[in-house]
Amino acid sequence: MFSVHVSIYGLVQGVGYRRWLKMNCDKNNLFGWTRNSSDGSVECFFQGDKEKINTFLILCWEGPENSEVEDILEKEGKKEETLNSFEIL
Repeated sequence: MFSVHVSIYGLVQGVGYRRWLKMNCDKNNLFGWTRNSSDGSVECFFQGDKEKINTFLILCWEGPENSEVEDILEKEGKKEETLNSFEIL
């Protein structure tokens, strides 16, 4: 099990980015959460298969139709044993 904490910058709030994340995480059996940050970014925590997460992070550069991702910062996260879904906070 692999965990990563991610901040996604650009035009990512108000364009359905968190809903898009949830839909794709549910499809890929990734667990975690996402929320809007006060600096205009979207913050996420993903947990699951390392290959699936790495592939998904590449997809995050595209995001939903109206988003414009400028940067994605990621760092390895601490595994959370209690996660069994992906939630929008």
